[in-house]
Amino acid sequence: MHAASAVAPIAGRFRRRVLFDIVGSLSLGTAAAYYFWYSHHVPKMAAYKAYDEKVRAEIQAEYGEWAKNREGGQPW
Repeated sequence: MHAASAVAPIAGRFRRRVLFDIVGSLSLGTAAAYYFWYSHHVPKMAAYKAYDEKVRAEIQAEYGEWAKNREGGQPW
């Protein structure tokens, strides 16, 4: 007869721990990336775009037709 051991078996424990670490890291990394993207990057780019449109309108008002670039790029 075998008596119940006080020490838990370690078979498969390393594999489970590695899988847990990988899944946890990918999940937390994805969550952090979404948080950064939608709380910092998107609002900053919206503010930049609004500023850029304001500056373009000012340049257009000041210089008129001359400020339009026929190739569609920056006028300066």
